[in-house]
Amino acid sequence: MDFKKLLLILCLFVGLNTFAQNRLEFNQVINISSNTTNYSLDTVPQKKVWKITGIAASNSNPYARPIINNNDIGQEYITYPYWLKEGSIIGAFINSNYFNTLEFSIIEFNIIID
Repeated sequence: MDFKKLLLILCLFVGLNTFAQNRLEFNQVINISSNTTNYSLDTVPQKKVWKITGIAASNSNPYARPIINNNDIGQEYITYPYWLKEGSIIGAFINSNYFNTLEFSIIEFNIIID
């Protein structure tokens, strides 16, 4: 391959790659709590991204487990930070025989489209 073709391919690759990426802008800090009396599912809004920085239980109840996109995920299997795209759903499964609260610590970012 001659030098001109290689230079053209390199310029196209760099040019197309820069238009394919978006920027993230800090929006707010969110704390979402789910417990046996206040079970809730929360959805990441449009044009937003959530960064889960931690999940804490009020006690060591093994029956309080986070649910992400309808998948029961044990806290021991999540590595932080855990990123969620728009439309993702989070919540908690909590056995009603035990009182427990599961709290998600989240940083919300706006997606800025260039």
